[in-house]
Amino acid sequence: MATFSMLYHIWPLVKRTNFKTDWSDLIRPFLGLLGILFIFWELILMVFKNLPNYYIFFPALVALLVWIFFCSIMPAKDKHPDNFALYFIGGSMAVMAPTMFIYEFLWSNSIILYLSLISMFLLKIFLVWYLINLDKILCSKEEYF
Repeated sequence: MATFSMLYHIWPLVKRTNFKTDWSDLIRPFLGLLGILFIFWELILMVFKNLPNYYIFFPALVALLVWIFFCSIMPAKDKHPDNFALYFIGGSMAVMAPTMFIYEFLWSNSIILYLSLISMFLLKIFLVWYLINLDKILCSKEEYF
């Protein structure tokens, strides 16, 4: 639910951004998303029978991957300086989700929990900062390089 809410809040920026691009601009986000997808796939295979509800897990996984993709492609296409926070938001989501998954289902070590909580803390800080500045970003008429 939270990921769908984040996608809803960033949608005006997605609509404003020019996605006319060539393959070289998309290769890095696709490779990162492919790496994250591989990590999640391996984690799913390890604990598939322990997942509590498949009907909730798989749509949530797709929403998470879409969110991470948008967080990595938006700063590359909309060059507003405040969009750098999306890199931190997507990166901290990409760290927080697997580490919490590992802590919950595979290895209940406190270091894994602390890594997940620190990335969640950074996610919250950068998300709130970005949502506060989102109106300024959307109203900006300047073109950046």
